[in-house]
Amino acid sequence: MENPKIRVYNLLTSIQGLTVYQFRPDVIAVIPSVTFFIEQNNPIYELDKLIGYQDVNAVIDIWAETSSQAGTLLTTIEEKLRGEGIRLVSSGDIPDPDGLSRITARFNLVI
Repeated sequence: MENPKIRVYNLLTSIQGLTVYQFRPDVIAVIPSVTFFIEQNNPIYELDKLIGYQDVNAVIDIWAETSSQAGTLLTTIEEKLRGEGIRLVSSGDIPDPDGLSRITARFNLVI
């Protein structure tokens, strides 16, 4: 079974100028940044009881100073992940009480 968290983390950290957290810290000290988690990792078994493939959803939150900056980061992240076969499923703006611009995006990959 492959660990999709390592794969997503390595792709996100390869984006220059982006700080990546695997969970949301109490205070996001560096902007722009992203937080992410694996929402689901469903193994699909074959008849021989081995894992044929994994259906995985990763949720990525983008934190930025402005909506424009968050949108630009979403485009950069989507292009990077799509190049590795990880597809954007949905995204949306989420209000943030700290005044940051936040976009939540859900990506799907099949391993």
